[in-house]
Amino acid sequence: MSITAISKLIAEDYIPQSDIDSDNPTKFRLRPLNGMQYMEVMSELIRNDDGQLRISGKGMKMALQYGLIGWSNFRDEDGNELKFNILNVEKIPPVILSELASEIISRSEIGEEERKNLSSRSKYNAI
Repeated sequence: MSITAISKLIAEDYIPQSDIDSDNPTKFRLRPLNGMQYMEVMSELIRNDDGQLRISGKGMKMALQYGLIGWSNFRDEDGNELKFNILNVEKIPPVILSELASEIISRSEIGEEERKNLSSRSKYNAI
C-alpha cells in the first residue's frame, strides 16, 4: 500500500475534562499539527526517570501556537467573553493549557477515522 498524503487538517472543538459536564462549557478549537510541526514538537519529548515520555514546556508552547486556533465561551471574571488572541491565551489556567497541548499532540498522531472516535485521552504528560 502506498503512503497517503495529508490533504487536510480538520479543526474540531474540544471541551476540557473539568468542564465536560457543564451546561455551557468552554470550547477550544484545536487543529492537528502537520508533519513538520509534529516533528518540531516531538523533538521536545523527554524520558523521565520512570521511563515515561513527557513533553517539555517549550514543546507544549509550540503545540499550542500551532494547534490552538480559537475558542468559544471563554470568559473573564466579570463574565465577558474574551477574544481569541495571544494576550488572552495567557489567561488560560496552566492545567488547561497542558491538557490542550496534550490533546493537540494526540490528535496529530491518529488518522481521520480514528479522530472521529477520539477518546480525548493523551498518552503524553506535561512537565
